[in-house]
Amino acid sequence: MRIASSCLPVAPSTETRAYCPRLHRVAAGILGALLCIQAAAYALDDANLFALSLEDLTKVEIKSDIASIRAKPIREQPGIVTVITAPEILDTGARDLSEILMLVPGFSLDVDVESMVGLTFRGLQGQEGKVLLIVDGIEINEPLYGSLPILNHIPAEAIQQIDIIRGPGSAMYGGTAGLSVIRVITKGANQNGGYAVVTPSYADGRMSENYAAGMGYTAGDWRFSVNSFYSHNYFSNRRYTSLGGDSLDMTDPSDMDPLFLDLGLGYRGLDIRFICDLYRYDDAVYYGDAPETPVRTRFDSYLASAKYNLKPAPWLTLTPALTYRRQMPWQTESEEVGNFDVVSDRYQAELDGVAEFSATSGIKIGARFQRDTAHALDVGSADADAAEYYNGDSRESYDDIAGYAQYDVDTPWVNLSAGGRYEHHDAVGGNFVPRIALTKAWERLHVKALYSEAARIPAINVEQAAVDGYGTVDEEHTVNYELEAGYQFTKTLSWVGNVFYMEVDDPIIYTASADAGVASDGYYNATNRLSTYGVETELRWSLRRISTHLSYSFYRADDNDVDYVRGDAGRFLAAPAHKVTLSETWHILKSLDWNLNGFWLSKRLAYASPSDGIAELDPELVLNTFDNYRVRQFSYGVGVVNLLDEERFAPQPYNGGSGPMPLKGREVFARLAFEF
Repeated sequence: MRIASSCLPVAPSTETRAYCPRLHRVAAGILGALLCIQAAAYALDDANLFALSLEDLTKVEIKSDIASIRAKPIREQPGIVTVITAPEILDTGARDLSEILMLVPGFSLDVDVESMVGLTFRGLQGQEGKVLLIVDGIEINEPLYGSLPILNHIPAEAIQQIDIIRGPGSAMYGGTAGLSVIRVITKGANQNGGYAVVTPSYADGRMSENYAAGMGYTAGDWRFSVNSFYSHNYFSNRRYTSLGGDSLDMTDPSDMDPLFLDLGLGYRGLDIRFICDLYRYDDAVYYGDAPETPVRTRFDSYLASAKYNLKPAPWLTLTPALTYRRQMPWQTESEEVGNFDVVSDRYQAELDGVAEFSATSGIKIGARFQRDTAHALDVGSADADAAEYYNGDSRESYDDIAGYAQYDVDTPWVNLSAGGRYEHHDAVGGNFVPRIALTKAWERLHVKALYSEAARIPAINVEQAAVDGYGTVDEEHTVNYELEAGYQFTKTLSWVGNVFYMEVDDPIIYTASADAGVASDGYYNATNRLSTYGVETELRWSLRRISTHLSYSFYRADDNDVDYVRGDAGRFLAAPAHKVTLSETWHILKSLDWNLNGFWLSKRLAYASPSDGIAELDPELVLNTFDNYRVRQFSYGVGVVNLLDEERFAPQPYNGGSGPMPLKGREVFARLAFEF
């Protein structure tokens, strides 16, 4: 959540508004050019992204290195890890990252101020930098508060693989990974081909469209890839009801038109990446009471990185990397509610070294320097002076230095992974977080015992938070215990389950207000403790033509005495205590697939009515269906999202003055794709 007035979002300049339509035309041009290339390539071999059958997929051992220093099977990863591949995403018909994550245990949707839909995980809100999203090696979370808008963000068509640590990842990934790490790898140069996809959708009230195109190419030592996406969409076709009882039809005033462009260029050990992520929408709700005119809100990011893999010895890899991020989150311009225009820059230099002592042991050591800066251009009312936004100045900057290491060794008795991270931040000083994992996989059985800590470093607006009355700011500290066991009954039937206990001390929680100076009793660092415990379990079963994935997750709040986020003694606001997911794919013919997927959420607590009390939202059963037919390089799909036309909501995970955000009802869509 965010403090308004003194923390209102960025107002785009006239120049920004002028070039945005041109950027949209560029995306359309890329799509058209790729379609032309694809038409010329029609005679290419039929080996494409649709080629893997279910039977082929069951024979592929999925590996990841998201929690280890070298790629390992998921059963041996030193963490609770989920991996989702492009064929699995295609089967479900998912259109963006949020639809994919709703099929993963522990995640659910909530809403922050200004209609920004984010994530809860294991009962706790993931806002303010607690769930980290990495796309092609670059962090996506906005830097002022660490928030992560997720609805209609990151196109599914561009994703090659998603790796998720369901638990803290700060020891390896830093202070924004307190609850979970989501790493997205887009389709790259190794495709030696491309795709173009058009996805028109209709919900009762209006149409929406998604356009995606990309290609990858390798020639000798050179590599090139591009993924592009543009959507003309909207939040909801349902009615929003404020806590004061006012009602608003969301169909027209909640437009969304995100643009995503990801370019990769490589030569031998050199990799260069540029991402233009323009996440934009009309905010019809603001801080709970709808303004007369929807507020145009933007999360604009321009991200670039360069890294080089050096091999000074066969057993040693050194990777220096430079990253630059310019981001303009929470950007608004409104004469009615005020402006927010703060531009942030991050300069980051990092050096990783991996030494593989043998086939069974190795160590990763790294160091990172990071400078975050922010420049307040316009905040508060439309004619406000931002010169004193940061404690008497319009600019603020912080330096952060980190060193980290992880040692992995496999023995006949147990596999050990041990590591830690020391980080020193200008605002809060130094802290150390360790992690240790004991894992062992036999032919059918595997077990894991995990302990990890995380330290959430305050984001750039820590100084403004102190000015607004929060006082001294400390880091947020998380301790996590996990046990996992899994069993492969046959080559096509497997089960895995885990239990967890997660404790958050001095949680970083912003209060939400459209007025400055109201946070003197706020919760920037609540001195209380939040904790949660629970269980997650998954069953996978694959026959010759049918594949089934079923999961169940449960949490219960333990320490739960921060009134601002408290629902009742055992639940936090917004997060369902129980979640069930299902995804079942039937390969009817070699070229025809049908998928049924969905999730069930138990009752959630939220401030949801004109009264001052907390209400229980009805359980949600959301079923989606998708049929896909392939003819050589062409694919034709049709699907229905929210088949039962369920009333869906993204509630606020705190007492911030907004009613639950209604999401779309039943939506019919088509998917027209061409690959080469």
